[in-house]
Amino acid sequence: MIPKPWPQDRVGKKGKIKTEVVYRLPGDRSRRQIVAGSFYGRNRKSLANALLESVWRELLNGNDPKVSLTKVGRERETALTIASMFAAWKESRVSKKESTRVGDKSASKFWCQFLGANTDPRTVTRNDLQAIVTKLGTPGADGKFEYGAGTLEKYLTRLSLALTHAGVVNEQRETARKGVEIPVQPKKKKVMPKGSQWQALLAALTPTKWVIVIRFAECFGLRLCELRGITFENVNFATRTLFIPEEITKGGSTGERTLPLPDEFVTHLRGLYEEARCNDAAKPFGWCGETGLRRALERAAKKTGAPHVHPHLMRHRRVSLWGAMKINDVQIREWTGHASLKQRSAYSHVIDTADEWWDFWLDAEQEALGRNKSALRAVS
Repeated sequence: MIPKPWPQDRVGKKGKIKTEVVYRLPGDRSRRQIVAGSFYGRNRKSLANALLESVWRELLNGNDPKVSLTKVGRERETALTIASMFAAWKESRVSKKESTRVGDKSASKFWCQFLGANTDPRTVTRNDLQAIVTKLGTPGADGKFEYGAGTLEKYLTRLSLALTHAGVVNEQRETARKGVEIPVQPKKKKVMPKGSQWQALLAALTPTKWVIVIRFAECFGLRLCELRGITFENVNFATRTLFIPEEITKGGSTGERTLPLPDEFVTHLRGLYEEARCNDAAKPFGWCGETGLRRALERAAKKTGAPHVHPHLMRHRRVSLWGAMKINDVQIREWTGHASLKQRSAYSHVIDTADEWWDFWLDAEQEALGRNKSALRAVS
């Protein structure tokens, strides 16, 4: 049995906390612990995790990580470039989640463009990175900027991870995040599309398979992980309800809940259930990927001139509508699966309700769960 490597925190020089990556060689009766690398700073956990992946891969291949990784670093010394560094790092990543792969690819493309694909990463300085971040992240006279602060920070973090994997010395990989200041940017105000804009956006969606997916997610204020994790076992056609189990919620810990199913969804889900040959374990929206969903919304927004809607904004829109309907906060928390009422304020935005239609939701709630409409309203 091959023992897995592990991270451990220790007090290092000058009382600072450091994270070490430690492993044991299989078959070593002395059970000697070998330190593969140590990291300081607030980014030490993510850097240690990147090294953990590399160490574990080498152990599985029957190699001594300290020897093999050093050898790989020497082999790369003569031909190390930004492009080759990112290519090798992406190949070594253990996580195969779509969002991880898309983020890695975007970061690689970003740094190849602005640092140069053939640039030796060992020659990159803090001033080089600061100049790029300042240029792309500083708002212009109109308040617009090319890249958001969050995006730039993620790219810097991925650069640090790639440098770590390439075996670049500690001082240089620390430069990729430590000391680089991201410009302060005005917070973007979330603009909720009005009812007429929302209907136009749904009508402009291509391909049309996205219509029911987006309508479903927005109607229930679902997170993407919940939308993709729903199975037909969670759909009760008899009581016309949808059950969201705890294991498919954010982090698997945000609480289960039961939601009413309006007529339009009952009919559509029955059709999908029959197509799946009445397989309770089948996922009606399991095929839905974040990238495809985001691009479908972007295309429809450009066609109609509606405000840009990203997948999670649909959840914000539904919670804002429930607030405008004067639904009490406790009920909204129950429907959204939020852990506390404090989270409710972060999802409340000003929304034009002049052309909204929401009786279908209250009707479904009353029919499915036997609640009177007036009981859901906030006490005035």
